[in-house]
Amino acid sequence: MRMVAIGLGILGLMACQEYDVKGVPDDTDLPPDDTDLPPDDTDVPPGPAIPDIQLDPVSIDFGVLPSECPTDPQIVTISNVGTADLQVNEVFFASSMAEFSQSGAATVLAPGDSTQFSVEFMPNSVGVFDNEVLVASNDPDESVAGVPVTGEGVQGPTVVEGFSQVGSSLPVDILFVIDNSESMADDNNALRNNFGQFMNGFLTLGLDYQIGVVTTDMEDPTQSGRIQGPIITTSTPDPVAQFQSNTDVGTGGSINEMGLQAAYEGLSAPLIDNENLGLVRPGSLLSVIIISDEGDSSAVSAGTMINFLDNYQGDPNLSSLSIVGGPRNGILPCWRGIFPAAPVPKYWNVANSTGGIHANICQLDMSAILQQLAVVAAGLEDSYALVNLPDDPSQIEVLVDGVVLTNDPDNGWTYDPGTNTIDFNGTAIPQAGSDVVVQFPGSGTCP
Repeated sequence: MRMVAIGLGILGLMACQEYDVKGVPDDTDLPPDDTDLPPDDTDVPPGPAIPDIQLDPVSIDFGVLPSECPTDPQIVTISNVGTADLQVNEVFFASSMAEFSQSGAATVLAPGDSTQFSVEFMPNSVGVFDNEVLVASNDPDESVAGVPVTGEGVQGPTVVEGFSQVGSSLPVDILFVIDNSESMADDNNALRNNFGQFMNGFLTLGLDYQIGVVTTDMEDPTQSGRIQGPIITTSTPDPVAQFQSNTDVGTGGSINEMGLQAAYEGLSAPLIDNENLGLVRPGSLLSVIIISDEGDSSAVSAGTMINFLDNYQGDPNLSSLSIVGGPRNGILPCWRGIFPAAPVPKYWNVANSTGGIHANICQLDMSAILQQLAVVAAGLEDSYALVNLPDDPSQIEVLVDGVVLTNDPDNGWTYDPGTNTIDFNGTAIPQAGSDVVVQFPGSGTCP
């Protein structure tokens, strides 16, 4: 019994006593675990300094603009976000295009520095234009950086201008200067036979006209600037028959045709105060019309004749000279049958400077020539000054009474950029009462 009691006592002591069991460590006694700590940077050597380019913006869209309209400059910023100097070597476009321009230049940017340049766009035609402005530098990763640029040019609204061919209400005085040399027989017959076409233009407009005839012969004293036959007026019973009689001057005239001198002397004293008295009325439209297959051989220069006509009525717009003859210039004649018609540069100089016309005697029939001469003599407009300036003259379209007119220097229209005018030539001069429309693409208003 005693042994049992002793054993129970020992067990009770063991239950109340704490023991430190060897080999099982407590967490609080473990050394710190440093496997999750960040490395110590102070022990890592620094890398090499390098430049780093950055462009802003990353792209540019100039949008839609009428042709020939410039944009406001768009700014591109070049920044060095690296740690070494950035050497900007060149700024250029990927494609050579006149529509784009830029102001960039070579420079050096320290770390953190930036510079700016501008990019501009101006479309010179209709279409979409894509390009890229490039910057070459010493950035080791991006030696050429770029900003795409784009823009579109569009056609502006169609510009429409025009006028109505009204004609003048002034009296019209006309001096025909007829070459009566041998080679002009057929031409003068055609002139007489078709003169009704000329008169119809005047009769339709109800003009107050007077018509005199002289020849290019300045050697025969009965001619030499003197009017042949009576002056034809609105009171003449049969003006066509009278003109045919006045121009029946034969073909025996001098071979030294002097059309300018005949006109000059026929309109000057003493003839204008005697044999030719009454041909020209103050304030009238004066039209000199020379018909000849030879150039002028008189001593009267083109400059003298231009000055004479410009001052004759006190207003250059009231006097003109027209020539029906060979080519305007050059050295080669044109041919009508067996007879040549020599170039007439001297006559053409005067005609071109005084608002007259040139009609090629080899290319047109006399009926058509007389119709266009009547238009000019009647004071109808053969030139129209545009209000707007065409962007592209090749796109101009001219319509007369709704019919498209040909762009032609002989019998059509031409555009003169120096005066911004549409000039009507030959048979294309609009008749009285015609409506003329000129249209072309416009640039619109630039933003």
